[in-house]
Amino acid sequence: MATMQNIMDLARLDINDANKTRNTDVNMLKFANDGVAKALVMRPDLNWGSYNTTFADLTTASTFPLPLEYRPAIANYIVTRCESADDPFAVEQRAIQGLKLFINDLGVG
Repeated sequence: MATMQNIMDLARLDINDANKTRNTDVNMLKFANDGVAKALVMRPDLNWGSYNTTFADLTTASTFPLPLEYRPAIANYIVTRCESADDPFAVEQRAIQGLKLFINDLGVG
C-alpha cells in the first residue's frame, strides 16, 4: 500500500527536491491533504462507502486513501502548490497547467 509519504516523495521528483531541502514534509503534507480533500469533493465516487465520513487530515504514515491510479493527481497538486509557494512571482500559466493536470488526472476535465 502506498502511504502519503510515498505520494509526497513522488511529487519531490518533479520539483527536484529528493534531498528535502526546498520543501518541508509539513508543508507538503498540508498540500497533499488539501489535494485529497479536493479530489473527494470533485469525485465523490472516490469516497465510496464512506459518504457520511468527514475527511480528516492524514499523516505521512497514513495509507493513501484513494485508488492508486490517483497518485499522479495528488502528486501534481502538491507540485503546483509547492511551486506557487516557492516563487511568489510564479508564472500564472505554470500554475494553471498544474491544476489542469490535477483535474485531468482525476478524470474530471
